Amino acid sequence: MGNLLRLILVRHGKMFFLLAIFYHIGYCDSPQIVIDTLSKKDIPKAVAINGNIVDGIKWKDKKGVHYIIISEVTQKELCDSAFKSQLFALQYSLNDSAITIDWKIQDFGSNQCEQIFYLKKTLRIIDIENDGIGESRFFYEFGHDCCDPIVVKYMLHVKDKKLAIRGKIPMQEDDQKLYEKNLDKAFQNYDKIYADFALKDWDDFVQNHYEIFSKK
Repeated sequence: MGNLLRLILVRHGKMFFLLAIFYHIGYCDSPQIVIDTLSKKDIPKAVAINGNIVDGIKWKDKKGVHYIIISEVTQKELCDSAFKSQLFALQYSLNDSAITIDWKIQDFGSNQCEQIFYLKKTLRIIDIENDGIGESRFFYEFGHDCCDPIVVKYMLHVKDKKLAIRGKIPMQEDDQKLYEKNLDKAFQNYDKIYADFALKDWDDFVQNHYEIFSKK
């Protein structure tokens, strides 16, 4: 029920990346979905990767073989006038040797003193409706150098469509009234089972990940 991690330097096109090879073990309870190792040979040249890869996963379900890669770009030091922080994520699928880009995400810090980064080990494949088709979820947050609440985003992809929860996590006990959890309106277009899953998933993660809540 965990990860084994190996780091290798790989070449993708004309650029080199530090690639984390993750062996995802026990991430999906559905017997119809098989989680496999993501390796450098799984990244075709036609798939553009930005920055350093921080996580990735490969799985097979009723629709085919799928891959998710999450990467980050950071330039200069935090609060430097030229500081830049970006997060990228994409899913691509392989069917009959044809590559399809299913979805892409690009997000970035809003100023020179805000850094965006993926929250480690939060990339998971689940089968919410037990229909043999995998959904994915992961978290990322926006860090800064002050005591203001941290902005956290939860990304759930259902049938290649993005559903999100956006929230704010206070860093001090006296600021718990500033806690926010905002469910994307797009959930209204899907069965209630997805909103129920996402809200519980968010609550469980926040309770266990952030000290201000885990003290309770």
